Amino acid sequence: RSPPPPLQPSGPRATPFAAMMRALAVLALVATAAALVAPRSVLVVQNKGGGHGELGFHLAKQMRAKGLEVTILQDECKTTAAPFSSYPELEAAGVKVVYTKLTPDLDVASLVPPHDVVLDNNAKDAPTVAPLVNAAEAWGSSQFLYVSSAGMYKGVEDTKDAGVPVESQMGMIETDPVKGDNGCRMTELYLQSRGAPLTSFRPQYIYGSHSNKRLLDFVFDRVTRGLPVPLPYHGEQLAPLTNAADVASMMVAAVGNPAAVGQVYNCGSPRVVTYRGLVRLAAEAARVEARTVLYDPRELKAPKAWPFRPLSFFVCPSKAVAELAWQPQHGIAEDLGEWYRQYLALGLDRRVMSGEELAADKEIVAAVAPEMLGAYAAVA
Repeated sequence: RSPPPPLQPSGPRATPFAAMMRALAVLALVATAAALVAPRSVLVVQNKGGGHGELGFHLAKQMRAKGLEVTILQDECKTTAAPFSSYPELEAAGVKVVYTKLTPDLDVASLVPPHDVVLDNNAKDAPTVAPLVNAAEAWGSSQFLYVSSAGMYKGVEDTKDAGVPVESQMGMIETDPVKGDNGCRMTELYLQSRGAPLTSFRPQYIYGSHSNKRLLDFVFDRVTRGLPVPLPYHGEQLAPLTNAADVASMMVAAVGNPAAVGQVYNCGSPRVVTYRGLVRLAAEAARVEARTVLYDPRELKAPKAWPFRPLSFFVCPSKAVAELAWQPQHGIAEDLGEWYRQYLALGLDRRVMSGEELAADKEIVAAVAPEMLGAYAAVA
């Protein structure tokens, strides 16, 4: 699965003119590399939520700590919600925040001054990213970083193979097959067609502070109430859960790095966890007993309960480790304790779970472990 070698000129195409054009291309890359030595300013274009919602906060915080001038161009959002409620902390450190509506007709130049680097953590289609590319071209920006998604990979799920042994599973690399109609993939292709000095990042399963998509709460909602956690198939599927601060540090490592231009990097922890292991670790953090039930989603046509994919789905970040000297500083096993403390501080252990939230769980438990149904009486 190694990438193909670069094409080499041969035969009659290797003309003096072609050689001259290749030399000019090399000079252009050298000039680009020189421009990347010391970028001074970064524009972070930030969405208003979802799985990447907290990245803008961490990116701005880390880049400002490195002395970069940072502006967040923020899509209209609920400023009292995480992570946006913490923006005053960034502003106190010198980060500028500009609120607007991120639309295809966005007039970027009327909102912010030129920046050396543009980082887009919003667009999922060509029309939305186009105004940013236009601005970057007009400014002569030396880099365009795009937060894409690992969700584009076809992965084992598309083969419907639920029986692959854990020890034989491999993380997806950047050259593995992707879904051609995926919005982020189509945006990557558009950016390439525009000739942007592009670096693309494909994150997966992000957690951490200032998150507005709290996937881990699904597990804590159940283990803290003595409820079984429904797991698809055998529960030994693998997934990387990556702290948002580590995802951000990978992107920050690419800023001003000429080797990153023209590259795609997977954003995922090199340490994976099984679904059973995740439930066990969460239960240990909460100091309660872990209870799980296993079911086959092919046989039991219940609504989706587990928030992750039913089969193993994880990326390999070795390219970023090698080329960007990236090393994550967090691990899910160590971070679950802090997540649980935040969970308690928010009072989430005391909230009343609705019947709708637990409907899929009850249907699964009734089918495969009816003796556990009594657990739901205490939270009704």
